[in-house]
Amino acid sequence: MRIVGILGGMGPEATVLLMQKVINSVDAKDDGHHIPMIVHQNTQVPSRIVRILESKGQDPSPILQGMALDLQNLQCDFLAMPCNTAHYYHSAISKTLRIPLLNMIELSVEQLSQSNLKKIGILASPAVRAVRVFDKSLEKRGLKFQFARNDSNMLNMIKNIKRGEFGQSVIDAFSFESSQLLNDGCDGLLIACTELSLLHKYLPRDVVCVDSLDSLTKKIVSLAVNASPISFGNS
Repeated sequence: MRIVGILGGMGPEATVLLMQKVINSVDAKDDGHHIPMIVHQNTQVPSRIVRILESKGQDPSPILQGMALDLQNLQCDFLAMPCNTAHYYHSAISKTLRIPLLNMIELSVEQLSQSNLKKIGILASPAVRAVRVFDKSLEKRGLKFQFARNDSNMLNMIKNIKRGEFGQSVIDAFSFESSQLLNDGCDGLLIACTELSLLHKYLPRDVVCVDSLDSLTKKIVSLAVNASPISFGNS
């Protein structure tokens, strides 16, 4: 069984959700059947949103690089980072490592490419939209997409979830933005913020939805239990 290292804390609830999804994905009969995880729950990573949207604050990449190296030194076999916005720094982190850092963006888009969706509605942080974290991968596969209309609404939702607020106003805002995308002709959705993954259950069951956190979970489980060599290629 391989050990996965998790660059966590962005945010804390999303990290715990990833861990729970990994645990739930294994048909375990005892502790030893579960996937080993070493979690760096660093809540002090500088705000990716502030850095990208406001050009203020500390560059998160050196801290993310340090976290990744810590996990590598703890003998992790590969790494995962449950934060879509932080994948803006994926290349900067990966170049310091001897082990793979899974690319949640590529994994999500690969799943989307197999879903036969004609137009994808994206629920994401405005920072993800601003620096086009997903755009290149989606365009490379010829996938049409549209982001949620109201950046302010999206940002407020994410901030509320980071504060631990999951009240009806947050759920209503999520439902509204999702409905707007579907009304604009999207025939499926991508949850491209791991904070918003915590609201996935409030989508109607008949809505086709790819959740980036689920895409990451699936790859973690596959690599952890598979004895074949890990490739840096499409990780």
